[in-house]
Amino acid sequence: GQYGRMPGLQRRGRGTLRARPAPFRLFVFATLVSAFRPICAFLCFPASIVNQFSQSAVSSNIGRIGRLIAPSALRSTVSTGISTARLTSRAMTMQVNNEEKPNAQRKRKASAPLEVPEGAESLPDGKISSEGTSISVLGPQRKRRQALKAKEGSADPVDEPMKPSNPRTNQRAKKVKSEVDIKTSELQQEEKIPTIQIKKEDHDVVNQIKLEVDAKLIATKQENECKDNIKPSVSDESTNQESKADATSSPEKKSRKRVPIQPGSLKPPKGWKEIYDLVVELRKERDFPVDWAGSEALGYNEETGLVDEFHALVALMLSSQTKDQVVAEAMTTLKKRGLTVDSVLEMSDKELDSMISKVGFHNNKTKFIKQAAAILKEKHGGKVPRTLDELCELPGVGPKMALITLKAAFGIIAGIGVDTHMHRMFNELKWVVSSTPEKTREQLEGWLPFEEWGNINVLFVGLGQGIQQPAERLKLIRRCIDCSKPVEALKLVKFLGADVKGTVDKETGESALLYACRQGRLEAVQQLMKMGSKLNVRNANGESAMEVVRKYQHQALIEFLETQQKGKKA
Repeated sequence: GQYGRMPGLQRRGRGTLRARPAPFRLFVFATLVSAFRPICAFLCFPASIVNQFSQSAVSSNIGRIGRLIAPSALRSTVSTGISTARLTSRAMTMQVNNEEKPNAQRKRKASAPLEVPEGAESLPDGKISSEGTSISVLGPQRKRRQALKAKEGSADPVDEPMKPSNPRTNQRAKKVKSEVDIKTSELQQEEKIPTIQIKKEDHDVVNQIKLEVDAKLIATKQENECKDNIKPSVSDESTNQESKADATSSPEKKSRKRVPIQPGSLKPPKGWKEIYDLVVELRKERDFPVDWAGSEALGYNEETGLVDEFHALVALMLSSQTKDQVVAEAMTTLKKRGLTVDSVLEMSDKELDSMISKVGFHNNKTKFIKQAAAILKEKHGGKVPRTLDELCELPGVGPKMALITLKAAFGIIAGIGVDTHMHRMFNELKWVVSSTPEKTREQLEGWLPFEEWGNINVLFVGLGQGIQQPAERLKLIRRCIDCSKPVEALKLVKFLGADVKGTVDKETGESALLYACRQGRLEAVQQLMKMGSKLNVRNANGESAMEVVRKYQHQALIEFLETQQKGKKA
């Protein structure tokens, strides 16, 4: 700040300021100032000092003394005196210049008076009193203009701007003004819109052209509808009115609605069939949780040999954000109590909530099940509806649950049920490019054959369970090793997020590599080694990969492992 510019200070060490001893004359002056403040104010700032010393000398010497040694009570007096001396010397020099050169153009604007402290007194003709501080100085031209304006009776002539007296300036101003006038005239001509006058005889021709344009629009619209296999539901008159309304309406008011993707309208992605067939082979045995604890399995009634529609619906309502194993336990408890529409309505909220307490969000699901049972009782006679719209009206039931319920309970395939895990996997496989499961379902239905709509949910839900759940991962990796394409299968499950290298059987301590050596799968062993599996891993019996291969006498694997060991030694 200001202390860094003070001549009496110096910096020593880290950020410390120490003052040098001030000269003796400054110390004496400070003592006199503090003792005789009125006398100091009178002696330091008379008008004679301005005549003897220049502005720089007064401001520098007095300002330095005031900043360094003046007490706090006297700083205001010192600063006022400095400003007085500066303004006084400035006013006097301007007055001398105006007297010597009356016709010279002034460089400084005099439209507003100088700001001076309160109590300043001014005299006419640009003179300054010894007791005051400053006034606004007027030149000869300004004085003459002020006198003329005063005679004419105009108010505040001093505040009006002064016109330039230089002839070159006047010429430049005229030139600029002419250029501005030309620009404005050009802009006005551009903004004008020429009006076209149409004769009465031409009105018939214009109307005929309009009718021909409307007819062409209607024809193109009908052609597009025929291409999309959509039957027009309005008459020709209504289409004429709509086309005219669309032509007259502004584009801002038109609402852009997203056109739904029609089944079979999209091109299938490359290589989808190979991946789909590989997943079908991996899910051949159907022993993942979705196969024995899914909605179709939990809704199956052994007595009738059919799927109970209400059981399937309740199982799907409990399955959101919950594992199938936990849903199976809750459904077993409900079936023992008696799971029907009437029994649910007879239960209290606490009783129903206690039965499904292990399920995620059980409080909300209790309310949804009670409300859905009441709606089924009132509107559908205690039965589950067979349409997608009516199922989606039930609380807690979305499009995915409705589609799976129709498939599990009635065998009706109205669409593909897509959950969050399927949505993630399909986007990773580049089968779809979407942000929500509902958009994934729409895109998937756009290119997947209808014959696969009923199986794809169970197939990929089970695949996702094998990838994400550690208890099911070892089973899935062993299926990949035993399948007809072990290399592609291992790459697929690793790409979708399975930990292939770190998966080990807890009971036997057998890793995926040791299992492949035991089965004699050379391609799988090579692929697992590329993925980072090591040969020095041993099972619970202490057997290494080489010992396991020799035990089961897989000659091809023995030769491969021997070459690997020789390469490491080399």
